[in-house]
Amino acid sequence: MHFWLWRTNMQLSNNIIKPILSEKSLGKTSAENRYIFQITMKTSKGQVSEDIKKIFGVECVSVWTSVVPGKRRRITGTRKFMKTPRWKKAIISIKAGQSINLMPKE
Repeated sequence: MHFWLWRTNMQLSNNIIKPILSEKSLGKTSAENRYIFQITMKTSKGQVSEDIKKIFGVECVSVWTSVVPGKRRRITGTRKFMKTPRWKKAIISIKAGQSINLMPKE
């Protein structure tokens, strides 16, 4: 799936694009009360904590951000390569006793 396909009309806010739901990130959720989100490149830590409080209603204790570099991907059927764009992620630690429901039950 291309990077730009899921970005259309699926953002949580102007700064937070989506939660990262992987085995590693879900392990951090249960063990350390931390959540990982993909954010826009120009978003600051303060903006992330404000948006998390506004969207989910939880207090952020700390926010770590990092820029994930793009990777080389081979174009099938050719000898050419393309580079995927870099993106920014935020690891958010929330107060003990609070939680964010990322996968709501129907």
